[in-house]
Amino acid sequence: MAKQEKSAAELYREERKARIAKAAKKNAKKSISADSSAKIAKVITVLLVLALVGGVAGMVVNLTGIADRNKTAFYVGDIKVTQPEYSYYYNYAYNYTYEELGQYDSSSTGIDFYSSPDTQVYNGILGDIEGFPEGQTPMWTDFFAYTAKQRIKLVKACVKEAEQRGITIGDEQRATIELAIDQIKETAKANNYSFAAYLRASFDNGMTESLYRKILEEEQLLALVGESKTDELANGYTDKQIAKEYKENTADYAVVSFRGYVVKAETVEDKEAGTPSVTDETMAAAKKVADKLAADSKDEESFKKAVSELEKANDNVDYEKILTDDSLTLQSDVNYSTLSQMGFDEEVLEWLFSAKTGKNATRVVESADTGYTVYLMVDPAHKAPDSKTYDVRHILIKFPEEDSTATTTEEPAEEPTEEATEAAQATTAEGETATEAAKAETTEAATEKETTTAAPEVKVETLDVSKYSDVTVDLAVNGDTATDKETYKKAQDILKEYLDGDKTAASFAKLAKEYTADSNGSQGGLYTNVEKGKMASEFEDWCLKEGRKAGDVGIVETQYGYHIMRFVKSSDTTWETNVRNALAASELSEYITALMQSDTVTITKENAKTLENSEKFFIKLIKNSLKNYSQSLMG
Repeated sequence: MAKQEKSAAELYREERKARIAKAAKKNAKKSISADSSAKIAKVITVLLVLALVGGVAGMVVNLTGIADRNKTAFYVGDIKVTQPEYSYYYNYAYNYTYEELGQYDSSSTGIDFYSSPDTQVYNGILGDIEGFPEGQTPMWTDFFAYTAKQRIKLVKACVKEAEQRGITIGDEQRATIELAIDQIKETAKANNYSFAAYLRASFDNGMTESLYRKILEEEQLLALVGESKTDELANGYTDKQIAKEYKENTADYAVVSFRGYVVKAETVEDKEAGTPSVTDETMAAAKKVADKLAADSKDEESFKKAVSELEKANDNVDYEKILTDDSLTLQSDVNYSTLSQMGFDEEVLEWLFSAKTGKNATRVVESADTGYTVYLMVDPAHKAPDSKTYDVRHILIKFPEEDSTATTTEEPAEEPTEEATEAAQATTAEGETATEAAKAETTEAATEKETTTAAPEVKVETLDVSKYSDVTVDLAVNGDTATDKETYKKAQDILKEYLDGDKTAASFAKLAKEYTADSNGSQGGLYTNVEKGKMASEFEDWCLKEGRKAGDVGIVETQYGYHIMRFVKSSDTTWETNVRNALAASELSEYITALMQSDTVTITKENAKTLENSEKFFIKLIKNSLKNYSQSLMG
């Protein structure tokens, strides 16, 4: 059953998680000097959170910061990098480190995020610090400085590349930038700071809104250059190269379909430990059952029938569901990476993706001393089916929820009619009948009153979209067909507010942040890489409608309410796409390395005093944050 299969996977998870973490650290060593992340740099993730615990009043805020704003940290080729810009990327380096290592124990990573980094020796876990003087001991602050410089070099190199390639920031990138700025403004306001003062308190005395915006724009250009180069490289491979790569590394691209069922070993009370556990005898019994299941499973139908019989023997009243509900035993078109993340053991993965494993082959594998899992191969390693994904922004206006706890105020019942009273005074032998007749007539009168006082149906005029000729407005529901007229009117009013504005992704994102009842309001209502079947059918049908294009808007009704839609893009994915992108990834790394080594981004004219001031600002900030954090714990 699915629930049991999941439990089996969980048994592997702890061990598997450790391996994944180890692999991630190994990969980080290779890529730290050429980080091509498309994510926009986060804003002082840890420091800001810690500072907010006790407020930012303890931070020293220079009122102007003009001197620091103009101080040169160094040059990247012919581009001047100022102190506040360097400070921003110093913070970026800290955030990068926290994202990579924050989830692990400090004893294994070598950094304690609840202590100042200038007192901690860097252990090389995230790669070497190129050019660091031999014989000297690097601290974590040295790693942050090195990473900040590398990131700045990469950004400046990609800004130049963007100019040469004619790449500019688009509508969606501007929306991302505006959301980031709005988030900082809200945080500043919550702490009784102006936006300008808060930027200085968080990054450096010389940080301004214009410089902050410039940094965010350059980060977006970095991502766009990476996407552009990836597409260029991916489209450059021949069909012969694609076929060869797939054949040589099938497991990296193929998907498999299989069924699985866990035969759990019976647990017995351990008198010494005082807890139930399996024994050699119960494990042997489970193995016998699992082997028989494997032997009886000649195909899918016989597998399901055998599993159903086992569930029946285990007193599962829903045992017949095994025969009809594939979700209980079937995994369809899953790849190696997904199964690995789910915790499947390498032994199982090797068998699943082996060219020798044919259709209806079975495998019995011990499940971490709790029993045995029986696998049946349904569809051996094969090319992934074509799929379409899409990106879309939406604003959810939910249907009003019925308040089941509300008390009902009842109006007094009307007086019985004269006829009813006379019936009630009939002979005692007919007393009960007369009383019931009186009650019935009274109830009928009350019901009639309720009917006559019912609220009139709300009328909603459908939005006239003819005047918005510069954008496609596709209303999947209108004022006549909407189930809840009042809620639909709210959705329509918000759509009109968008259409009467500048009709950009940024303006839609702001409306989403203000109005949506969905959980992704802070992302401007954005969903990315949505696979078919993941959303409500009405939502999906609108997004995948033939001819749908970027910027289209509309309203869709689902069981959750009304969705104000703004389409972003769609992507067709095939097995060839995956192979092309994988091949392109390795070349992209080489491309980035070449950019970083170019003479045009060589760091020169370093101002040691300015760099030292940035580090001091950062250390002071983090120490103040840690102090606030400690005080908050003490109450």
